[in-house]
Amino acid sequence: MLDIEVLAEDAMREDGVDRKKVMAILAKGLRNKMPEIDVYEEVYREVYGDELTPEKCDELIACLHQGEEHGAKWSLGDTNGVASKLDIRFDEAPFTPEMFRTAIHIQYYDCACPLKKSGKDMSATDWGRMADFYFTADDEDGSRLVDYYFQKMRNKIKKVM
Repeated sequence: MLDIEVLAEDAMREDGVDRKKVMAILAKGLRNKMPEIDVYEEVYREVYGDELTPEKCDELIACLHQGEEHGAKWSLGDTNGVASKLDIRFDEAPFTPEMFRTAIHIQYYDCACPLKKSGKDMSATDWGRMADFYFTADDEDGSRLVDYYFQKMRNKIKKVM
């Protein structure tokens, strides 16, 4: 889950990361007694920007649910096949294969119930189109998936408390 120590170690190993800035974020968090999730998110965004790592993508998919359904519906191979059918080239797309897979799952869990109630039966390719749009809509700012991840993690923490 959210291990600030592991993230800080990763930050020190990653090329192109401003290590002084990471240390300043950690120090500010300690000084201001910030919640760990807030510090973690700030460091994460400094290290990875708008990209959700493959591990975080898997973690997010695992916590998605709607009714009795939960977790992964499609493998990375499945969603790569969908991307291929849609002519999505990951070297040109604003998302990784893992992020695309995650967005397919988000769209499914956010929209499947009302669509099923309306009698709509969507294919994996339809969910793939929605996932692509998740990242490429005109009003998308690029950090939508990372924002969604941290929203879910905050909700998860609240439920535990």
